[in-house]
Amino acid sequence: MKRGLMTAGAAIVLVLGGTGVGRAESVEDVQKKIVEKNKAIKSMSARLKQVTQMDMAGFKSTATADGSYEYLVDGDKMYVRSDTKMMSETDVGGNKAKQESSSIGVCDGHFYYTLTDQAGEKMATKSKLPDKPDSDPFKSLRDDYDLKLLPDETIDGKTCWVFEATPKASKAAPNPAAGGKMRQYFQKDTGAMAKNIVYTGEGKPMSTTTYSDIQVNKSIGKDHFKFTPPPGVKVMDTTQADLSSPAGKQ
Repeated sequence: MKRGLMTAGAAIVLVLGGTGVGRAESVEDVQKKIVEKNKAIKSMSARLKQVTQMDMAGFKSTATADGSYEYLVDGDKMYVRSDTKMMSETDVGGNKAKQESSSIGVCDGHFYYTLTDQAGEKMATKSKLPDKPDSDPFKSLRDDYDLKLLPDETIDGKTCWVFEATPKASKAAPNPAAGGKMRQYFQKDTGAMAKNIVYTGEGKPMSTTTYSDIQVNKSIGKDHFKFTPPPGVKVMDTTQADLSSPAGKQ
């Protein structure tokens, strides 16, 4: 009887082991899942908040950006719109100052436009499109960082995978204020990034970006990504070469 129970128990262990139950996910396993989920994202909208802090001898600053971020992928074209308000506070040797500003960034599939408003002074620019985001968010990290999978966490009510990226010994920044480890949080159901923290070389949070109210693959019209400058604001076109320069005359 005892032998029969032992055999049954061994069979259960074999079955569970064969189905992968209890096997911890590897860094590579989770990366593949996130990449596949990102490939399926054709549009996304979210609330965005970024807090950047610097604390050095005689200088302290805190900058907070709060706003919205949206993008749409249509074939080989990328459409993006961000709308943020920023508040910065600085303390230089006891002299404190505050500054408010706002910015709008728009990719219309052809060019990238920015509109900034600082103390009522508006400025608009037109530039070439940035590179299309890769569906593999780890592509730019693998060469310079060692990646480690940490325990799951919940962000904005969603369970997230958590990755810690540590600069490789040969790539570590010599300046402690330049940036050290990073932690990135990805929603398990969508693969979208929910949070990104950049630390100083001393291990203190330097920049924290949080995405909330993330909505994936909702309908967003292309007209939403049209840029129209405010009346009286001239758009500075940086896509044209300076024809007065020797390079421009060639």
